Amino acid sequence: MIPMQVREQQLGPPVYRTPFADEWTKLEAMLIQVRNLLQKHRLDPVLVTLDKEHIRGPSSEGYEAWLTDRAAAQRRAFFARRKFLYHIAIISFHIAALWKRTNDPRHWYDYLLENGVQGHVLDSLSASVVADFTPNNPRAGLFIKPDAFSWSTYLPVLILANVPIFVYWGPVRSRIAAPAQLNSLKPSKEAVSAAQQLLTDVFDTEGRQPSFETTGRAPEFLSTDTPGTFFAERAAYRAARIRIETEEQRQRRLSREKRATSYLITSNGEDTVFEWDFDWERMRWKREIVLRHDRLSAWSGYDKKDKRYDSVVKEWDLAYFFESSVREARDGEELDEQEVNDHSSNPLFRDGDCKLDPPPPPNPPPPLNRDDVPVEEVPDIGGTPASAIQTPRPPTTTLVTPRVPTATLATPHVPTATPRVPIATTSWLPTAPTGWTSRAATTISGPPEDGEIGIDGEWRPNFPTLMAVLISRHLFRWGISLDDLPLPDGKLLSWSQACKAVGFCPTPEIKCTLDAGKSEGANAFATWVSCMVQNTHPPADWWLLASPSRLRELLRTNDLRIFHLEDPHEDRNLRMWCLDDRGHARYKRTWFAAVENPSTALATAMSHRSIDEAVRWMITTLIYSPRASYEVKQGLKMMDPHLGHRPLRRPTNYVFNVADFCAYEEFRDHFLQANPRIGRAALLAGGILWRLAIESVERDLVLDGPNTIKTALGITFALRDHADDVFIDDSLTADEIHIIIGTYTRDPIFWRNVSGSGFPSWWPDSGHFEASSLDFGWWSPVAEAWYCELRAKYRKGNAQPKTGPEWRNVLRNRDKRARMFTEHSKTAAAAFLRGIST
Repeated sequence: MIPMQVREQQLGPPVYRTPFADEWTKLEAMLIQVRNLLQKHRLDPVLVTLDKEHIRGPSSEGYEAWLTDRAAAQRRAFFARRKFLYHIAIISFHIAALWKRTNDPRHWYDYLLENGVQGHVLDSLSASVVADFTPNNPRAGLFIKPDAFSWSTYLPVLILANVPIFVYWGPVRSRIAAPAQLNSLKPSKEAVSAAQQLLTDVFDTEGRQPSFETTGRAPEFLSTDTPGTFFAERAAYRAARIRIETEEQRQRRLSREKRATSYLITSNGEDTVFEWDFDWERMRWKREIVLRHDRLSAWSGYDKKDKRYDSVVKEWDLAYFFESSVREARDGEELDEQEVNDHSSNPLFRDGDCKLDPPPPPNPPPPLNRDDVPVEEVPDIGGTPASAIQTPRPPTTTLVTPRVPTATLATPHVPTATPRVPIATTSWLPTAPTGWTSRAATTISGPPEDGEIGIDGEWRPNFPTLMAVLISRHLFRWGISLDDLPLPDGKLLSWSQACKAVGFCPTPEIKCTLDAGKSEGANAFATWVSCMVQNTHPPADWWLLASPSRLRELLRTNDLRIFHLEDPHEDRNLRMWCLDDRGHARYKRTWFAAVENPSTALATAMSHRSIDEAVRWMITTLIYSPRASYEVKQGLKMMDPHLGHRPLRRPTNYVFNVADFCAYEEFRDHFLQANPRIGRAALLAGGILWRLAIESVERDLVLDGPNTIKTALGITFALRDHADDVFIDDSLTADEIHIIIGTYTRDPIFWRNVSGSGFPSWWPDSGHFEASSLDFGWWSPVAEAWYCELRAKYRKGNAQPKTGPEWRNVLRNRDKRARMFTEHSKTAAAAFLRGIST
């Protein structure tokens, strides 16, 4: 339903118009300008008959006029919005024809920019369905009538350029007879019948009466439903949807089902979580959505047998009554095929779920017992005397970490991993390492959520506490006395300077927390950071890295082992710290977690007892720069289907404005979302690339394996172990990095050498960021404050993008104490790990 603006009149009825009339007018004018320029640029007589006289634009509906009839205003706005597809389809065809003729997918962009179209307009078009020719990407296409079209020679151009063709077959009752070359596109009677049942994909425009009702929606749980009747309706809906799904939809559904077998979720995942509870007031079951900040805690309170996944609507259901429909396998018992499907390792719905009619729980909640509220007598339920009814036992809050199955190889060169191993690093310690008794460690609670929406509507990460970072990443602990700390040769830092050196903005709450941990805790903390900045080792009772024997003993109590691998590329000298279960050493490994930062590897090994738990922890933290590596054999070389995304372009000495930055953000988000490999690799890259991707890319992507096509092309991160097995993961090319950070070239001939430092970009590249004091190994409050401040300047037009040397100078002038502190901690951690790793 399109909203209407209402203007009350003194005499007569109110008048209505769409509130987007002005925006639609500007959009149509822009599309007409682009369409006319591309029409003139063609060399072939394409679409000669499809001019304004034959296809009237949105303005022909008069949506900008005030109408006294609300229904008439709705109809005009509805058809006006649909008519934008006419312009979009023709523009898409011209872009496809130019790409086919010039073999350059961005020729249209350069041509329109040189002919006066504003750059931010072209950036927005690049991020839309108009110019995205990525295979299998939903986008606009052409509408044809099979009994009237006369340019069938251009159909191969459309198909090769991935332009969808929408065929008008006429009314369902009497469809148009199609020419022979279109018979393969004609839908079958079964597909039409199934679509009619779901009220989707079949519509009849006779009478020009648009339908504003939502169609094809999954059945909702009603107050009159039982769990069984609701699951039965959902099962019928799933079956109908699966019958008419395309091959692309089928592959995505199967991918979701495979990912669900690992029973892993994130706080901001794409799957919705519902929890079943009994409403004692109304004496019926209720199904309520679990809010984002409660997802992980609710999830950990249920076993596998209490969870069901709907891969069509992407919803999880959590309920204790599910176990009544599951029969566990006894020791030594083999299950038949039907029983295997019903086993608790299968997260999908079973036939028995459609018959569930669970009774109320045996233990109702106790009545209120307050002085001002009379205590009501608890009614008998099921013949049980009220005196026998006890207070219900709350569900367990123990974190359930399922075993991740071993990855398997589907082909000699493509790994298809069931577990979907994540790749992220960690900055937060959920529990104190084994054997620690410090007062600060006892204040650490459950894992933080990914973030929250602030007052200004922007996403903000939920950061770990200062003490959590000190304990987990830098192995700090309170010593016996302040006198034990050696005074550094240089000047002592204040507690506020020390906070910034470890990545936190000083606040009164932080000072109170430090003083609560120990007498004069803020001064002791500042002295300890001063020692680290001056590269002076604190005493053993203040720093666990100064006590190697104690640290080795703590690591032996955990089940994670650490080993190191070198990058096989000769042009790089990169050591990766790898984490694996100790039991994996007894058999052939297929995957492991690898991080470059030694502080991250050490903190993860000390605080987790299994690689599965560590992987789940990595997904939900602000830490980055890990890798999950999969074994892969020698791949086959193949053609890259990627159609050549390249950085945006602006003329020399161009002055950027707010519209340019907004168009860049739109293009960047589309670029990250359109290709799962790119979005996943950006999340795993860490630093500024992680921050730019985290708001637009689903966290669940880190559970997917590496992209098989890019692996065969060599576009991948690789490690080689001592057995000469190669382990790979997704990586970004230089061009992809420059697109994400918003680099602009000046001329088409330079785009293949965009790695040069003379081109402006909205954000620094990963190399400049990692060499600055903003890189703490995790996304810190200091880095977030810098990011938000600079983004606000861009959105107000108060800042311009910078070239590579300008970024280097700006970041170099920041507080160098943070860089010195981080490097000292990393150096000490790396030295220790070299002595214990295999």
